This record gives sequence, structure tokens and C-alpha cells, in this order.
Amino acid sequence: MIKINDYKDNIENVINELSIEINQKNGLLEIEENLVKWLNELENQMLQEILNKAKEPTYENVIYKDDTEYRYNKDATHTLKNRFGKQIKIKRRYYYPVENKRLKKKGFSPMDEKLG
Repeated sequence: MIKINDYKDNIENVINELSIEINQKNGLLEIEENLVKWLNELENQMLQEILNKAKEPTYENVIYKDDTEYRYNKDATHTLKNRFGKQIKIKRRYYYPVENKRLKKKGFSPMDEKLG
């Protein structure tokens, strides 16, 4: 897990690098673009840490949804995109309906529903 002090050191490095860039005659627009890239990466790292700590809504092996019985099948990795287009991976429990062929229903993950 990344500690807040690690970010503080990283912030100081970014400020130093951007200060060098502005002193090398890079324009403010270039500095702002580089800063936004760094902030987006920071947001991505923080969101990944938050999702890593997210708790499953259930650990049951059998659950019911819409009058259908679902059984835990496996943990599956799902790739999400954050609002800036960066990919974030989350491992979550995945369930399939017991009578999948007859009902023609797909499986689902309660974690996906929790995250919206």
C-alpha cells in the first residue's frame, strides 16, 4: 500500500521537474498538461488502492436474485475504466444460475452491482 508520505515525496519531485521545465522555456500550457497527466496517474493509483480494499457484499456460496438461485463459481478479474480512460483491475466473486441452460440467464457479481 502506498503511504501518504510517499505521495508527498512524489509531489516534491513533480514540482521540481516542472520547475525545471518552466525554466527551460516550456510554456504554462505544457506544464499544466504534464501536471494533469501526473494527477490522473495519482487518481488511478488511489482508486486501485480503494478497490483493493473494497469488501465483497456477500461471501455466501448460494444466493438468490429475482427468484433465481445462483451459485458461486469462481473469483474473476474484471477490468474497469476510470473517468480518464485508465484501466483498473478488480478481483470479485462471480455467480452463475443453477439452471443456466433452461433459464438462459447470465452470471453476475454482487461486487459489480455494489460499484454500479
